[in-house]
Amino acid sequence: VYSPSAHCNEFDEAKTYTWSVENGKPVTNATTNCISAIFDINGAKGPNKIGTDVRTLNSLFGATDLRMNYEPAGVNICNKMKQKYGIKYCSSRYTKNNEDYWVGGIYACDKLGLHLPNRQTLAQLAGARFGVSTIETNTIYLPSNRGGNNCIDWLKENLSSMDIVLPLTDKVICNADMTTEQNASIALDGHYYANEEYSEHNSFDRHIMVTGSTWNICYRGYKTHMLCVGD
Repeated sequence: VYSPSAHCNEFDEAKTYTWSVENGKPVTNATTNCISAIFDINGAKGPNKIGTDVRTLNSLFGATDLRMNYEPAGVNICNKMKQKYGIKYCSSRYTKNNEDYWVGGIYACDKLGLHLPNRQTLAQLAGARFGVSTIETNTIYLPSNRGGNNCIDWLKENLSSMDIVLPLTDKVICNADMTTEQNASIALDGHYYANEEYSEHNSFDRHIMVTGSTWNICYRGYKTHMLCVGD
């Protein structure tokens, strides 16, 4: 069982929490990160495979860190994956030239019965590494001083080169103590694609490093790390 953050948020007693299954996947309005579940939707029957009849909720059971061990994809594979994963663009120069690493990662995960994590899952994994429960989809987590400057000032100077698009309001955590990392089920280190496109040529990714964590917009023609999950 995997808890995506070192500190769990308590239930809001004023809410009524529901549980249901839609298209073989668990659906709940629970707001805590502490709920994890692994279940087989058809009991003892086969194939007992993650992504087929074994489903997970808020769990990294069966997750695989491909690192750089995957190939880019072309337009044929992109079209094959398009409907299943809601891909909007299969006409970028990367796909046409068989150099679309984002789609290549989607395809590699799909062959394992898994898929790419969304941006919030990657944010929670970054939080798990540093024991911070307040990292959300667009949160940037850095040491209080970066490049000799205050964390916020450094970001203002470097946002354009980092391709980050967000207002710097309540989305930046400047933490003076970056020396102690928490244990996580999968100790990610590097730049990881999310399952969401930004444009025809770009997709979202998150950097998870010993020096902190930021989210970025990454060219689909750039080979970065791939994490396959079963949620």
